[in-house]
Amino acid sequence: MNGRMNPRRYMMVVLARDNGAFDEHWFANPLEELKDLPKIGLWEWRGQQIIPLPKNEGPWVIPDPTKDPAANFSFKLKTERAWLKEHGQGFESVKRRFDAES
Repeated sequence: MNGRMNPRRYMMVVLARDNGAFDEHWFANPLEELKDLPKIGLWEWRGQQIIPLPKNEGPWVIPDPTKDPAANFSFKLKTERAWLKEHGQGFESVKRRFDAES
């Protein structure tokens, strides 16, 4: 994940559907802000087979694949809308933070 090498150059938005529209929840430092959420890792082979790995909370550790070569690895996070509303920010506040650090 390139965010580890350049933590202040990446932001993330989580979109949550609400009555047909989307709420935006922005994170200026997603590797730090989201690291303690419950998550599982997903390896993908040939674009078809996805195998969940044990739940992992804490540091972003990519485990070794059980097969080789894997096409992709991703994390799937689980959270509630209330957590997103409490911890997410609006885009303008995240943009101001990036502009101030540039």
